[in-house]
Amino acid sequence: MAAGAAPAELWLYALQRLTAAVAHELRNPLNVVSLNLEVLRGRVSRAHSDVVSLTGFAEAAAAELGVAIRLTDALLAVARPVRVPVEVGSALVPIATLARAVAVAHGGSLVVTLPDSVPPTVAAAGEAVRGALAAVLFEAVQGGETVRCEAVYERDAVVVEVAGENEFVLPDGLAASIEACGIAVQTVPHGIALRIPRDDVATR
Repeated sequence: MAAGAAPAELWLYALQRLTAAVAHELRNPLNVVSLNLEVLRGRVSRAHSDVVSLTGFAEAAAAELGVAIRLTDALLAVARPVRVPVEVGSALVPIATLARAVAVAHGGSLVVTLPDSVPPTVAAAGEAVRGALAAVLFEAVQGGETVRCEAVYERDAVVVEVAGENEFVLPDGLAASIEACGIAVQTVPHGIALRIPRDDVATR
């Protein structure tokens, strides 16, 4: 990605990469649902079907349909304009839902931790916040390992740390593009921290 991209360009770049990966993970549960429904239809059509034997197929279909619904809800959430002022936790949750699906597909997992306290809002543009979060999470979940994403509310900033079991790097120009949008990119052990200024501090 070219260094110094505008917030909207950063968000579009990250969204395209994340949704392209998630599309496959959305299709998989729908295929399982379809297969189980075909089995159910075939067995129900028999004259002496054992209803109890069909329960497993129905439960499998329902579970996979739940996965598809969660991913669809997350896709709809990221398609909507972000609320202003921006609250990082609200922006992070649907993005993390999508990134978690990519992590699981690679044999890994994603654990997200948000503070229980009232979340502060941040000064960066909504597209920049979502773009930075999506871009960093997408890179982190590619390795098939456990990735931890933790938000910390500091006095002057919200810090989101994303770290895996091994180090990961951002593509050329991505860190510079994020920083051009007012979000500091810092290296931490096995990962990246995004430091997003709080708007209640920035406007004093």
